[in-house]
Amino acid sequence: MTDYIFNPFVQAAGIFVATLVFDWVFRNIVKHRIVLAAQTLRSDPTNFKFLSHAVRALLIIFGAGMAINRIPTLHTLATSILASAGFIAVAVGFASQQALSNLVSGVFIIIFKPFRVNDRLELRGTFKGVVEDITLRHTMLRDYDNRRIIVPNSAMNTEILINADQELEASRILEIITGPDAPIDRVKTILAQVVEAHPDSIDKQGQRAKAAQVKVRVARVLSDQLTYHVRIYASDQSKLFELYHDLLEEATKQLDLAQIPRPLFKNG
Repeated sequence: MTDYIFNPFVQAAGIFVATLVFDWVFRNIVKHRIVLAAQTLRSDPTNFKFLSHAVRALLIIFGAGMAINRIPTLHTLATSILASAGFIAVAVGFASQQALSNLVSGVFIIIFKPFRVNDRLELRGTFKGVVEDITLRHTMLRDYDNRRIIVPNSAMNTEILINADQELEASRILEIITGPDAPIDRVKTILAQVVEAHPDSIDKQGQRAKAAQVKVRVARVLSDQLTYHVRIYASDQSKLFELYHDLLEEATKQLDLAQIPRPLFKNG
């Protein structure tokens, strides 16, 4: 029994399995923490996700190296191969063209942030989707048909992109149009209350929006309509997209209940 436990192949297998288990635990813990931090601290999850991929890669490499080191024949073989200058030159040459290029490009994306997780991108006028993840090798997008688009980081680093969410803050104008006879003060009060009531609505400082602080302005006066603008804020672009349409729907309902005349409602 003792000889079986101390068998190098058993030890190597045990180390490798333990590495996979630890990687699985680490991945799930980090995934939960990233989601929690993004919701609680309203922080951008891009850096955390990329760092977690880097740590997991180092963990797998370290575990595999420990497992190989427990087997004398493989240890000797690995040492002789790594000592070969020709092998190293070939390995570095191939890796630098593809894997290393993607890795370096991923680092540049994280540093300069041409896009982030949850940003909406358009590539070559053909591919459109939301950034789901940025790994050491590739960037993963989800298109509007819920399909995955996987693009190497090196291509993303040189591609001409249209980023629909590259703004300093997650905010936009909500535009509401009423009839010309609508009571202005009543409409402004209703819109401010609608903005305050939504759980994802925040102010410019990142705090829960208060009706008294919501700025509702008359933006346009025509003979047949009044246009109101309300700047709304959310913690990130994905929540802003949902917030905008939720508020548009709720504002319509509340103004109808208050019997506010309106010729139409349209997107801003």
